Amino acid sequence: MLRHDVQVAKQPRRGTRTEHERDVSAWATARLKAVLAALKHEDERVKIRVASVTTVEGEANIVFPRGKKRAGYEFAAKVKVEVTPAGASSAATGTLEFPYICDDVSNHAYEIKLVFADKAAQALLDDYRSVFLDAVRTQFYDELMLQ
Repeated sequence: MLRHDVQVAKQPRRGTRTEHERDVSAWATARLKAVLAALKHEDERVKIRVASVTTVEGEANIVFPRGKKRAGYEFAAKVKVEVTPAGASSAATGTLEFPYICDDVSNHAYEIKLVFADKAAQALLDDYRSVFLDAVRTQFYDELMLQ
C-alpha cells in the first residue's frame, strides 16, 4: 500500500524568495537614514552638514547563495545639505540626490546629483563627494552584513 499523504518539497521558481533570503528593508531604510543624517565634514576649506534626510526608499535582503552570506540592496535618497565655505558668514543650502544606491556599484562611484542655487557652494561640495560615498559604502554596508 502506497502512502499518498507524503508531501514533496517543491523547488522554488526562479526569482522567488526561499528560506535562504531575509528581507531587512525596514531595518536598512531606517539605518541608511541615520547614516545619512549623521554625515558631516569640516576642514580648513569648508564645513558641511546634513540638515535633514528628505527621502530614503528601497529594499534590502540578506541572501545565502551557495551558503555564503551576501547583502543585496537598492535605494534612492535625497538629503538637504548646508555648506559653509571658510570665512563665510552663512551657509548655502541645497539638495544631494542619490538616485541609485545599490550593491552592484559598491566598487564604483555612486551617482550623486547636486542641486544648489549657489554655484560656488555646489562646486565646493563636488570636491567632497567621497565623504558621502565612503559612509554609504563602508558604514552602511558593513552594518547591513551584520544583520
